[in-house]
Amino acid sequence: MPSYPAATALIHLFLIDGAPWNWPIWQDLTGIHHGLFPDDDKELPPGWTRQHANDAQTYIYECGQLATTDKREKFLAGSKGDAQHPGRVTWNNFVSRNWKRWGIHNLVVEELKAWDVHPMAIIAREGDVNASWPPAEFFLLKIVDTLGMKLFGEAAFPAGSETLRTDVRRCVLMVAQRSWNTIRLQVASLRSRPNEIEATAIAAFADLELGKPTKAKVNHAIRAVAKWKECAELFHTDENIKKAGEMLIELQVIMEGLGAKISKKETARGSRVCKVSAKALKNLASEEDVTDLLGVYHEYFEANVEDADEELTSDPLPNSKQLIDGDGDFGMEEEAGMKFAKLCTALEFRNGLPVQFNVHRHSSGLSPWDHDDLFTTGDGHPLLRLHWHQLAGAHSIIRSTFTEEKNPGHTVGVLIGDEVGLGKTAQAITFIAFLNQVIYLQKTGGRLPPILMKRRYLFGRNRVPSLPHLIVCPGTLTGQWVSELKILFKPKMVDILVYDSQTDSDQFWGPDGPLSSTNHDIHNCIVVATHSALFNDMKRTHKVPTRGKNTRPWDIPELKTSLANTIFGRDFLTITIDEAHHMRNTGNKHTAALRLLQQAKVRLIMTATPLHTAPKDIASLARLVGLPHFFDEASFIEEKDDMASLRRAKKFDDDGEASLSIQQKIAKRLQVHCKGHFLRRTPQSRDCNGRALVPLPPYRTILGALNLTERETAIIRGRAEAAKAAVVSSSDSRIQTKKFYLEYRTAVGYAKEDPSDPWPSFESLKEWELVKSTKMDSCARVCLHYLSRDDVEDVAFEDGKPIFPEAPTVPGEQRMRRIIIFAEFPSMTPLLQNVLRLYGIKSLAISGKIPFSERDKRVKALYDDTNPARVLIFSSVGSAGLNLSISDVVIFFDQPWSAQDERQIIGRAHRQPQEKTVKVIYLLANGSSDPLMNTVARGKGDAFKAFVNKDFAEGSCFSFLDNSAQGLTAFLVDFESILQGRIPDIDDRDIPAEKDGSSTKDGGKTRPKRGKPRPKPTATEDNDTDSKWNVFITCRMLIYLSRKPLFATRDGDDIRCSSNHNRKQRQEVFEQKGQAQGGKKSPTPC
Repeated sequence: MPSYPAATALIHLFLIDGAPWNWPIWQDLTGIHHGLFPDDDKELPPGWTRQHANDAQTYIYECGQLATTDKREKFLAGSKGDAQHPGRVTWNNFVSRNWKRWGIHNLVVEELKAWDVHPMAIIAREGDVNASWPPAEFFLLKIVDTLGMKLFGEAAFPAGSETLRTDVRRCVLMVAQRSWNTIRLQVASLRSRPNEIEATAIAAFADLELGKPTKAKVNHAIRAVAKWKECAELFHTDENIKKAGEMLIELQVIMEGLGAKISKKETARGSRVCKVSAKALKNLASEEDVTDLLGVYHEYFEANVEDADEELTSDPLPNSKQLIDGDGDFGMEEEAGMKFAKLCTALEFRNGLPVQFNVHRHSSGLSPWDHDDLFTTGDGHPLLRLHWHQLAGAHSIIRSTFTEEKNPGHTVGVLIGDEVGLGKTAQAITFIAFLNQVIYLQKTGGRLPPILMKRRYLFGRNRVPSLPHLIVCPGTLTGQWVSELKILFKPKMVDILVYDSQTDSDQFWGPDGPLSSTNHDIHNCIVVATHSALFNDMKRTHKVPTRGKNTRPWDIPELKTSLANTIFGRDFLTITIDEAHHMRNTGNKHTAALRLLQQAKVRLIMTATPLHTAPKDIASLARLVGLPHFFDEASFIEEKDDMASLRRAKKFDDDGEASLSIQQKIAKRLQVHCKGHFLRRTPQSRDCNGRALVPLPPYRTILGALNLTERETAIIRGRAEAAKAAVVSSSDSRIQTKKFYLEYRTAVGYAKEDPSDPWPSFESLKEWELVKSTKMDSCARVCLHYLSRDDVEDVAFEDGKPIFPEAPTVPGEQRMRRIIIFAEFPSMTPLLQNVLRLYGIKSLAISGKIPFSERDKRVKALYDDTNPARVLIFSSVGSAGLNLSISDVVIFFDQPWSAQDERQIIGRAHRQPQEKTVKVIYLLANGSSDPLMNTVARGKGDAFKAFVNKDFAEGSCFSFLDNSAQGLTAFLVDFESILQGRIPDIDDRDIPAEKDGSSTKDGGKTRPKRGKPRPKPTATEDNDTDSKWNVFITCRMLIYLSRKPLFATRDGDDIRCSSNHNRKQRQEVFEQKGQAQGGKKSPTPC
């Protein structure tokens, strides 16, 4: 099939009555709601002047005057820049510039994966990595109609039909063929590398066998096997998978020889590839070296196994509180005035706890399950106590699910939308323990809790059945859930089982599995399953969902195999879906959750962001709860009408007020249907005595933008390209972003020349200065500043460097401050500690790889006033359950992936009984993914898009940016796409022309020559953009990227920012901007 530029496909579409610019779905995708050629200049597409519109309109009109399709295509393929057609450059540049932003390529790739016709999946199935590139015409027809629905909606289809009309169908095929060709170009270089990568891994093993094993050799072997395993998974041929598996087994033997406990051990199937004696391994190096190697192995093979389905999540919409709050807190209609003692009596919680709960809890998050010796007397341990709002929440859930009358149709589910920091996890576990307590009382003839004296029925029955409980959460939260279950439940009172994507489904759910062979009553079994495990079982047991005009969000696809020995083969008393906002969008994830919840007697749907991006999120989450209205055709029609109303509002709405007003009306209407099944509190909510639930002073945020050295920038650019190549080559339906970007992220922290080298160590600051890490060095100096005395002023950041105010000279200095540092990669922690020592700073470190007893000792050392170490470095894995409120400075050395992670990390220090103002410092490397991840996590993605938009960066409004920042904008655009679960695209101007019948070297024929070089943007096109937009961008960039100090005070979700960039400098930039716009008067500085 010939490959056409996107600009050509869109002109062919436009000649069909102005399509698709008058179709609502396309308008939403592009953000262009007034068509291409509106009468009002203010409504023109972004970046266009009236001259641009006139040129493009003339160009399209002349094309439309040609009689045949062949003549039109020859016209459109004419020489670029022809003076007779000035609109050609305008139109082609407009489409090329925006195609990535619209995310069209990603939608095509989604359909290819959904229909299992991604070219890499085809190559893998046929078992030959070197096979010819699959012919597009054999496979693209399968996705045309569903892709058309995704791009254009029902407006593109004839009435009553789910098949596109012929002329539209041809244009959709052009779009799909373009993406097919893009994938070929993206993976071409990687396809030739499997043999090379395999040889590197074999050589690494051979090097280990020859001579004495060293830390560097083992480090090299770990990385080599990881890269070979990654490559084998990308191409997924049986032979490569088998080879990679054998190497992994061999590596696991080596790691066990070093003392590692492999969480998911492979079984050996043949002779060993590498023979290294256990004695040689034990004599390898120091204990510190072994610990470093275990950390490297963990990051490559264990840390991100369950993260495939975790997307980068941001804070909810700024107006979400306004949209969903009414009088008082949702779900607290009866509980708001109930005292603590009254709640305990109603729930039959003597001493304020369920009978299955522990009496004490450990300050370091240890549990008697793993450390019973620490809990023999309870001396020195605080009493385990639930907060008032957790008891009130459990009471509300019971009130929502149990009924006074026998009503089998009652919805037995609750949407728990409490904000982060209120303890939703403990609240859900308390409800589970309550049900277990009720079952025991029923069995023994005991008196039921007073709350059930009136509400006796659960889903129409007056007895609670004995069934297991299921908790479904992201893989990154599995450990946290297990830890919390062990902290709360007495040892061996329940069975806690983990079901993740690496677990053998047949064995786990089969007749000899842990659930079938337990000695407990089945209701005392709690399964913690990962999102990935659920999605894997769904894909294995159900057919690909049909998609079309007549499909509905609640449709469940047909079965393709038995549900026996899968997560769908059992009923559960409760199913708790944690982080349910990951399943809010209609699609495979949402469908899998809906299917699983059919097995539940009670549904608990948990999310801190019930209104994440739009009111439709409420409808999606309400379906998970099981509310009947949201499974009704009337609801579906309402949702379509709501989206149409929002589109109309956006079309004529300049300040956003009209859209907000409509959102409020929609949300309030939906609230009526959610009444009685929605629980929502914030830290500022009030308890029965009128006090805030979490009375803490607001914390202060400091964003530290740092300029990397040329050495660092060159290295991370290479790591970025390697990671991107792996992501775009993946044919799997889920992008394992964290795994692919491991080496890129670690390079931002410290840029090693060779990623397979072990982390270095340094003896002096002079030695460190030659190859230092900007982030590590800045981190150490920030610590040194805040540890100098407790009353120092805050650090600022200017010109990409930290600026430290002079210390006060008044006598009586106090030096009691503690600092905690979040570092995502434990393998780098020894290097960071090394650098801190160079600056005279002693530190402690904890991770998931150290024993709990040792973690406890180090946390106690942080609290010990006589201990010289006042800095603690931790990772997410090692910090679950920790109370580090003795610290009042939190440093983010690494940027977390989501707002949820950020809040959990900040919450280690910003929690009761904290009385100081906590300072939260982000160290963000300019020209890297750090600022992007930070802005997206905070829900500020649009501001950053302005920075990374290449066309804006090349224009005059970004002339003050340094070359390194401008040079990385293209990569950051791609990285943003990947973070949001989208596949990066290639600019049409970079795709070689491909004529009908031609192929490529990958397809067995000669690759066509590249097209002409990309034309430089015309001055008119780049400089005539709306002046107000340029001023807005300039102002935002001055605040965020001018490397001047940026401070923010957080009060709940409200962040107030300011910069000390002086007024004179801002005025000078605006005056320059005014001159660049043709001598127009410069606007007043913001």
